[in-house]
Amino acid sequence: MSLRCSARSLCVGFLTLCLLALPALAEGYKVEYFVKLDRPQTQTVEIEMVLRGVGGHDEIEVQMPVWRPGRYSIEDFAGTIRSIHARDAAGEKLAMGKTDKTTWRIESAGADEVRVGYVLYANQLRLRMAHVDPSHAYLSGSAVFLYHPPYRDESLRVHIEKPDHWRVATGLEPCPSTPHAFVSPDFDILVDSPFEIGEHQLIEFDLDGVPHEIVIWGECEVDEARLAADFAAITRHQAEIFGEIPYERYVFMIHCQPGMGGGTEHWNSTIMGARPESFTNEGLYENFLRLTSHEMFHTWNVKRLRPAGISPYNYQKENYSDLFWVAEGTTSYYDGFTLARIGLTDEQTFLDRIASQVAGHRTRPGRMLQSLAESSFDAWIKFNRPTPDSLNSTISFYGSGALVNLKLDMKIREATGDRESLDTLMRTMYERFPLEGGGFTDDDFRETAEELSGLDLREFWRRFVHGTEEYEVEDALRRVGLQLYLRNARTVAFLGADFAGGHPARVTRVSSEGPATEAGLLVDDEVVSVDGRRFSGGNAESVIRGYSPGDEVEVKFFRWNRLHTLRLTLGEEETGRWTVRKVRNPTPEQRRAYEAWMHRPFDSAAD
Repeated sequence: MSLRCSARSLCVGFLTLCLLALPALAEGYKVEYFVKLDRPQTQTVEIEMVLRGVGGHDEIEVQMPVWRPGRYSIEDFAGTIRSIHARDAAGEKLAMGKTDKTTWRIESAGADEVRVGYVLYANQLRLRMAHVDPSHAYLSGSAVFLYHPPYRDESLRVHIEKPDHWRVATGLEPCPSTPHAFVSPDFDILVDSPFEIGEHQLIEFDLDGVPHEIVIWGECEVDEARLAADFAAITRHQAEIFGEIPYERYVFMIHCQPGMGGGTEHWNSTIMGARPESFTNEGLYENFLRLTSHEMFHTWNVKRLRPAGISPYNYQKENYSDLFWVAEGTTSYYDGFTLARIGLTDEQTFLDRIASQVAGHRTRPGRMLQSLAESSFDAWIKFNRPTPDSLNSTISFYGSGALVNLKLDMKIREATGDRESLDTLMRTMYERFPLEGGGFTDDDFRETAEELSGLDLREFWRRFVHGTEEYEVEDALRRVGLQLYLRNARTVAFLGADFAGGHPARVTRVSSEGPATEAGLLVDDEVVSVDGRRFSGGNAESVIRGYSPGDEVEVKFFRWNRLHTLRLTLGEEETGRWTVRKVRNPTPEQRRAYEAWMHRPFDSAAD
């Protein structure tokens, strides 16, 4: 089966767009950007936006997005603009002023062409927004480009003026009629097509005739053939789930520098961070492949299959959805799952990932207060704005969302004898809810799952999506011959506080379920001793575990430069390592179900 993109996938013939647009508009596009990178040592970018056909208005407005897709957090990119001005086609200056933090009103006085020039500071690399230095420039559209709201759907062209030895990598197609120019059908695709401009290592491969590029900025020792083969295998498996490759070209951008990590999905590209050792250490390489799998899965889930509330994007305010547990949680389920299915990691690595997600969820007091739907909706003020209290009040729609997706997958599989699954649910959703339809709702997702499974899932949704019941995944795992247990379990003394290293030990977090909070220990208190023994962040755990549950201890600490003393009774907690393992003697049904799920044989359980 060919996986080439179909009409449903909104594949864009950018070259045709460029060639056809020029005769229609002899004076050029209605929107053009001229990006100047002649002073990278200053970490600044000079940009001119040209708007044509705006005559007939006394005033026009331009805006800068306040967030970027892929990170649900207000960033206020307008704050990076150092200077800004507007002129008409003759170069005459036009008066302009701000009407709010991100909007400028220009007194255009009927001018048909308005040119807005601005300089912005670009030093936001780790969150993949905008960064310029003498070796490269990375430009993410929402962090860099102003736009004129009435022209959001207009085709546009971007010109890049750069050092001669730098190369431009982007998901946009070059305009053959103009050197160093790239075209986009609209502002949305521009925002979703970042630029990596600099000296790069380039690796190329084809998949079903679709060209893919891997562009690496930084010095890394990469096995090019292996990396291309692994990326191709990930892409093929996920395309088979959804039924097509929905783009005509794809670009993997990698920032390979010390301490780098994380990634962001885009329309037909992704940007990922990696450390140099990610390509020489097998464990770190597997982690990097899981990141790659996560971002690639987003090509379908979020970029094209998108929840209502974030479709279409509103760049000027928060975009609310209670479905980030699908957007991110489903993707988090499939990132490691993909690698295990196709043999890029062993199955146990994926099972360890499930166990880690169980541990992360069950040790958060916030699981009793915040549902997955609430975690999704409040991403803007909680998940992406963590505080010392986050442990007590929130869950992760990534990790906890992955566990509910696991439960849902197994529930559908059990009801249908593995004829239907989360695979077929995601493909059906993708086919039924194209991007131009405005996004899918919570009911759409549940009702489609009900249709495929023949189940009434309203109670499941009430308990695990909109409710805060404990995620018991043991039954789901048992169906495929897996068991979840706490390895090396033992009961130990529990204080319920975390500390930064050094002496005195500064409190960084207090659990709402522990004795520390009941006794009145606060974040930023500096603990100097417990029962007269020196106490530091480095020995905190060993000191507390030297006691028994129920022991009373005296804690001395500084708060606002005054020494305080309190006595508290230590609680108890069960420690150990959450573990998922194959059962030793699976039933024929467990073996069959495992192989239908994992796409690999059920081998004997390891010790």
